[in-house]
Amino acid sequence: MVRRFLLVSLLILASTWTFAGLRYRQSDANSPEEIKNEVVKVEDQRIQAHQSHDKDAMQRIYADDLVWTFPTGERFNKAQFMDIILNGKLKPYVMSNGEQKPVTTIKQEDRQFYVFGNTVIVTRLASMTELFNGKPLPHPRRFFNVYVKQGGQWQLVTHHSAPVGRQ
Repeated sequence: MVRRFLLVSLLILASTWTFAGLRYRQSDANSPEEIKNEVVKVEDQRIQAHQSHDKDAMQRIYADDLVWTFPTGERFNKAQFMDIILNGKLKPYVMSNGEQKPVTTIKQEDRQFYVFGNTVIVTRLASMTELFNGKPLPHPRRFFNVYVKQGGQWQLVTHHSAPVGRQ
């Protein structure tokens, strides 16, 4: 299952490189661990930007040619996805005493980083539930984010999530 996920991830990454016109370059950082630490910070900032609806942070973190794919297969560009977040169309929630309660923190379950020079793939399990335009998205799901260092900063170029069977 993990091998299949990584294979699909790498295939999508290859098509993302072609789509975005990106080329592999040696990173400015000295080691894969330093690169990972840089991307951890940006990934954490991205999550915080979602929760606080921080438009400026999202503008900085998302590449102009961002491709965001929901577990339903729907695909969005940067402007479309930012609209979804900024206008509250995507709502993470938990059930408590039979009521939907907003999520205040997002758990980082099984988060892994794969460093390829100026490109980093982040994988994670997302067990939380979310409503998109009032309808629940499939959960749990696995996702991957692809970050590329462009102009001296890490930017998210693609996000893809897919439902997984219960474990």
